[in-house]
Amino acid sequence: GHKAAENAEQLAGLRASVDGVKESMGKVEVFQKESLQRMERKLDEMVPHREFEAKLTLVEVEQRKFDLRLRELDLEILKLKR
Repeated sequence: GHKAAENAEQLAGLRASVDGVKESMGKVEVFQKESLQRMERKLDEMVPHREFEAKLTLVEVEQRKFDLRLRELDLEILKLKR
């Protein structure tokens, strides 16, 4: 009886330790998630959306110019082949 009681007590202690670790991990996860969200917000604030969209539009315009130039070159090559 005495040994069984000791084992039960140790098991209860281990269970409490495991529960404590689980709870701590949960808190760490929440903290990490909040930290990541804060970092994302800071990054968003650093690059204003309008500025970002303007840059994106410029890139698209350059891409179209490039596409047009490629088509012009294709036409010139076709003319040379004739």
